[in-house]
Amino acid sequence: MIFATNYLKHLLLISSLVFLLPASGLATPTKQSSNDSIQFFVEQNDLLQQKYLFNRYENIISGFAAFTIGNIGYYLSNSPVLKVAYTGIQTIGIINIGKSIYHINSPSIEGSFYHLLSSKEKVQYNSNELAWHLLQIFAQEERAKRIALFYSSSFLALQYSINTFVYESPGNLKNIYIFLSGVNIIVAIYTAFYKGKYEKYYFGNDIDIRPILTPQNSGGGLEIGFQF
Repeated sequence: MIFATNYLKHLLLISSLVFLLPASGLATPTKQSSNDSIQFFVEQNDLLQQKYLFNRYENIISGFAAFTIGNIGYYLSNSPVLKVAYTGIQTIGIINIGKSIYHINSPSIEGSFYHLLSSKEKVQYNSNELAWHLLQIFAQEERAKRIALFYSSSFLALQYSINTFVYESPGNLKNIYIFLSGVNIIVAIYTAFYKGKYEKYYFGNDIDIRPILTPQNSGGGLEIGFQF
């Protein structure tokens, strides 16, 4: 009881000090010139290009490798414990593939603003044009998350169905796979039809489950994460 009281006193003291701190003691944005801001986006875009130069296919390669190893190991194994372990490897592989699909479709904010700032055709933008550009980014980010979840859920549902009906699996594992497969089928159907407000406004209401959004139909010169 005494310990709790002392702890409460210290907590109140710390809280009081935080609220009594002057505004100058709090973190404030640094004052940089507009040229510094432009240079910042230029540098970030250069770093992004270098990152994708060496890291472009990492998630897809590792995902397919884990998916392949998981399926071969599951098929050849007779141990329920090992089958559960190989199921985990299968799942990790599929999640990595979904992650790759997300990165392929997600907007590159640095590249997008670099495109805006380095355009020689136009040097000034009004508020409507900037709002439209931000809408593109929000819409494409929503779509990237939805498409990645759709394919991850679809592949997981297919994998768990294969484990259930094609491979030899113990009865208790089959029941778990049937349940997981059903859950992922529901998620896949939902993400195939449901669109967020930004995606719906920018891309329209049509069903869209393309795994790759090409630069041509991303619109407005908006850069996507990386292209194949």
